[in-house]
Amino acid sequence: MPWKRGSFSVVVLKGALRPFRLAPEYGEEEPYWGMVRYRDLHTERLVASMEERFFYKHRAFESEREFRVIISGSKAEDFAIPVPKEGIDVPFVPDVLIETVYLGPALSPEDCEAVVSACATAGIDARLSTSTLLGRPRYT
Repeated sequence: MPWKRGSFSVVVLKGALRPFRLAPEYGEEEPYWGMVRYRDLHTERLVASMEERFFYKHRAFESEREFRVIISGSKAEDFAIPVPKEGIDVPFVPDVLIETVYLGPALSPEDCEAVVSACATAGIDARLSTSTLLGRPRYT
């Protein structure tokens, strides 16, 4: 599916992710992709594998229509290496995923500079735009 403004493409996301290993000697971890399913987790008992559990959320969050990518760390566990509890950083190419970065009009100068710097480091500084949400509407 080609990328379209305002739509989501798994092909684009897959192209942005880089292969991940916890260490060079471990196998490459395979990502799992999918839409989150929303259920009433107070009344419904889920029967799901370890990976499938990450694709369920409570129905209260249904408006998010979230798509997730998870990496289980099972290849590292094959070597008896624990997956870090704080999570992992998976390399990706940000310019493939980011169309525009909006700077909020109420953003402090320090935070604004941090965002500008991060965008410059990622090579996407040309995609910066200031939000007009707090601007004054013009009436004719």
